[in-house]
Amino acid sequence: MRRDLITAYSPLFYKQEAKYAPSYHRVADWLLANLDFQNVLDMGCGNGMIIDYIRATNISVKGIDGSVHAKAQARPSIRPFISTRDVTPTLDLQETYDLVVCTEFAQCFDVQDLDGLVRMLVHHANTWLFFSAFNERLDKHKVSQQDWTSKFLKAGASLDKDKTEMFRARVKADVIPWFKGGAMIFRRLA
Repeated sequence: MRRDLITAYSPLFYKQEAKYAPSYHRVADWLLANLDFQNVLDMGCGNGMIIDYIRATNISVKGIDGSVHAKAQARPSIRPFISTRDVTPTLDLQETYDLVVCTEFAQCFDVQDLDGLVRMLVHHANTWLFFSAFNERLDKHKVSQQDWTSKFLKAGASLDKDKTEMFRARVKADVIPWFKGGAMIFRRLA
């Protein structure tokens, strides 16, 4: 993770993000209704809004974020499930998860580290990956959906076109702009 971004995500940033809580709840509801998973890792979880909603259904959750401010801005009930640590493309948690979530986190990496980031995400996934990296506020990479699809395929996960289109159709009108066209759902290859 780029060192200059570790402190760039300030408490004010997370307080402003709180207005998106209903959208994150709808994302979590869709994941719960359409993907089969018993545990989830949210890499770059921020203040944990997605895993907070998922945890309410008694599914095991873990969140990791590189910002020193993320955990402090999370709801108290989810804080024990969030770790603050430097996230690198070689991170190995020695665990795998049925679902790995990574939204608006790839822009925290230099372009030369994106392939490693994708390999690390796929390494931790048993089955599903929910990924989005099209946040125009910070996205300097200009990596297309086709580029991401290729990176995930090389790492061992294929785009699930049906689930991706189902998700996008569901959130078209009522969710955060960067999920509308940017979210993708991948399935780990056997």
